[in-house]
Amino acid sequence: RPEEVLPGIANYYASTCTECSLACGILIKTREGRPIKIDGNPDHPVNKGKICTKGQASIHSLYDPERLKEPKFGIDSISWQDADEKIIDALNSAVKDGKEISLFVGKIVSPTTKKVLDDFVKKYPTTKIYSYSLITDRNRRSAWQECYGNNDIPSIKWNEAEIILSLDSDFIGNEGNFVENMRLFSEKREVVNKLDVNRLYVAEGRLSATGMIADYRFRVSPNRQLEFIYGIINELSNAKVISIDSTIKSLLANYSLDEFGNREKINHLLKDLSSNKGKSIIHAGETLPKEVHIAVNYLNEILGNTQLYDWKKLTSQQVEESSTREIEELIAKINNNKVGVVIHFDVNPVYHLPKEFGYKESLKKVGNVISLTEVENETSIVGKFTLPINHMLESWGDAFSRNNVYSTQQPVISPIFNTRQKESILLTWSNGNANSYNEKIYHEYLINNFNEIVYKKKNPLADKKTFWYSVLHDGFVNLEGNSTPAKFNEKSLSNLKESKKTNGFTLHLTESYFVGDGKFANNGWLQETPHPVTKVTWDNYAAIAPKTAKELNVEMNDLIEVNYNSKKINLPVLIQLGMSEKTIHVELGYGRTNAGEVGNDVGFNLIPLMNKDFSF
Repeated sequence: RPEEVLPGIANYYASTCTECSLACGILIKTREGRPIKIDGNPDHPVNKGKICTKGQASIHSLYDPERLKEPKFGIDSISWQDADEKIIDALNSAVKDGKEISLFVGKIVSPTTKKVLDDFVKKYPTTKIYSYSLITDRNRRSAWQECYGNNDIPSIKWNEAEIILSLDSDFIGNEGNFVENMRLFSEKREVVNKLDVNRLYVAEGRLSATGMIADYRFRVSPNRQLEFIYGIINELSNAKVISIDSTIKSLLANYSLDEFGNREKINHLLKDLSSNKGKSIIHAGETLPKEVHIAVNYLNEILGNTQLYDWKKLTSQQVEESSTREIEELIAKINNNKVGVVIHFDVNPVYHLPKEFGYKESLKKVGNVISLTEVENETSIVGKFTLPINHMLESWGDAFSRNNVYSTQQPVISPIFNTRQKESILLTWSNGNANSYNEKIYHEYLINNFNEIVYKKKNPLADKKTFWYSVLHDGFVNLEGNSTPAKFNEKSLSNLKESKKTNGFTLHLTESYFVGDGKFANNGWLQETPHPVTKVTWDNYAAIAPKTAKELNVEMNDLIEVNYNSKKINLPVLIQLGMSEKTIHVELGYGRTNAGEVGNDVGFNLIPLMNKDFSF
């Protein structure tokens, strides 16, 4: 046995959770070389010991008996050597013939993974990288780009905010860095040793985990959030609390908050925003349109709330998300026989991409479709090669949790099955030689990149090896964040238009609290976890207000047909108090057909109802 392993005595290893893009610092508890528990790393500067349910339950996925155990060529098993040789030949042929190599990735937070992708593109210059996510902050980043000229969004000092107004933002439930948000928000709710407590206002159409703890709550459908924020700006301007541009004043002149609930409660909100300039924050949800985010940025700016932006702690994208147009162009290339190889880098676009793209059908026209995945999914079963990859707890890695925090990931168990780290697979192909693979190929690559982007920047007294082991032991290293506050661009206000009123129903789709975008559908622990609001397990549903149920003449568990863009789906009804009228809220991530024995045919898939831009 290893010298440091004693029977019955647990060992703990600092690492990073890569089950989502938050990259929380974690401590992994092991006994006799087997991981048995995952908790947050209390020393990590971002999550400080906190961890979400998905992170804790990921240990279940490590021991999932349905994990892929060896490479496949079609339905037959194939050796790694043969698979690598065939794929390298296909990649070289694609470059020789001038055909595109399409590489699909999810949200990348690892600088070393980004370097692996860059090296792959250098080796195979016809490669184009496509990045996507089902529910993302694309609207927030797009608005931030127009308002401040970059995509690097500063963290919010939630623990210093006296007043918080959330517009359909479940910021402590499952949006943004909710693990850190929850920690910071709760610091201002300490009532034992002090009475300096924040006040939370929530305006939302659904009933979220954040809305459940609101001090004051307004029922505002997502399609009326722009009208709501316009009303706030106009009424604050009329009260001489803020001064706004004459063009904006003219645009907003007819907007008020009279239609949004109790006037006394509204006046309370306006008074709090007025008397807490620079100490309040307005935050819009990820599913709201870009115009709402621009209006929110503007209101925070003129109220002086940018003081609560932490410009030293930025969240940025290692790989920019692909636009709808780019994905449409890819489909056109495939249909015109201009794509030789498609690689799915631990993603499931056949399930995630809206059906309007016709992506699944187009893959039939590609000779070499390769999926790197832990378990079979809707994408891998329509491909040619299916390559099994290591679980998070079997992998090396790194992440920029923030621009000023570099986190490390280390394996705590050898691969249980005949799998490989996904980055090492690409590195082998980049070398152009199937024999170049060895177990340390990515480990050594990671250390070399660490020395370039961290060691040289920190310039510590210790030598490279000692410093690497020190950082690996802690699970992170703090870097200097030297970003200066960005200046608001008044020209972004030209994108603000009249709010259009609709008389029909509003369909609001959000990510599931526990199965996420469907990635965790085969994790029984997460399927069994009760919904934080409704306590429902193993299902999704159409949540509607009691008045809407009465109008539709339906009761709990009745089926309703949702018809959107000539697409229909039947859903069970859950009558939910606190919902806005004529709003139908459904969570995504369900209705998987190739998730595994646990996740197959659980719930309903609403993605086919989405538009190509992932809107609804």
